[in-house]
Amino acid sequence: MKKLILLFCGLLFLAMTASFYAAFEVTRYAFTPGPPNAELLTVVVAPGQGFSVTARRLAESGIIEKPRHFKIFARINGYDKQIKAGEYALSAGFSPARILETLISGKVILHRLTVPEGYTYRQIAGLAASAGFVPEAEFISAAEDAP
Repeated sequence: MKKLILLFCGLLFLAMTASFYAAFEVTRYAFTPGPPNAELLTVVVAPGQGFSVTARRLAESGIIEKPRHFKIFARINGYDKQIKAGEYALSAGFSPARILETLISGKVILHRLTVPEGYTYRQIAGLAASAGFVPEAEFISAAEDAP
């Protein structure tokens, strides 16, 4: 009976030690920035895109190194359900925690489009198309379908 209790205590100790080490490793990873001279890359998070897809794309583009650690940190803190769709400027030089903060806050890249006063929606459609925002026909269709 004593051997069984000792075995159980030993296994419990090993499990707790492994859990604390894993938590430490994930936390250390989350707050360690990458190389300081890393360039900014544009990353698009589509509406409805799952967090695993986002993490995989970040890893494929070289922005994060350990997607599993990234996902664990996000899930533990509830960030995986809070990311917002948009176009982001991210860098491998950012810490994973900063990357998540950016994705959660919705600090997207903003694009400027100046519409001169008096332009019709068809002229605005041409401006939007020439800026690369939307095809002209799609803009016109949406404008004509508006209530």
